[in-house]
Amino acid sequence: MSSPILQQIYFAFVHAHIVYNIELCVNSASIYFNRLIAFNNKLLQILQNKTYNCTVTELCGNYNTSTLTTLHQFQLLFLVHKYVHHRYLLPNSFTNYIVLNRTIHKHDNRIQNNVHLGIANKHFGKRRLRFNTSTICNSLTHSLKQPCSTEQFTKLTKLYFQNKTM
Repeated sequence: MSSPILQQIYFAFVHAHIVYNIELCVNSASIYFNRLIAFNNKLLQILQNKTYNCTVTELCGNYNTSTLTTLHQFQLLFLVHKYVHHRYLLPNSFTNYIVLNRTIHKHDNRIQNNVHLGIANKHFGKRRLRFNTSTICNSLTHSLKQPCSTEQFTKLTKLYFQNKTM
């Protein structure tokens, strides 16, 4: 089969399931996420007919996708963006899921719009969704924290991750 057809098959049958299951694998034991990464990388390698020593960034770049770690971070950022700027797009179960610093501290400061970083005493606590969202979101540039449409945020975030990996 030709390369464009294999790419369409990958995005139709594999990529959607991987993106859907990233959160499950990240929040379980790390071996499951590592297996998912290895499976995805091996599949990209086979579909593109590349050798074993081909880099993951090259494999993902050829199919215009990101690494699974970057995809996970993007999903977390997108969730926080929707929570902060487009809360009506989220189900009611997320109304109190993310806590901003301005709700904890009543005084004005430069980090009042950051996501509140909870305490994680154990390794398991550092894998929690709330801890991960706060660490990733608080490391963003100021321009990515500004209100914008979800489409614009997606474009800006993809550019942010592309520049970050270069």
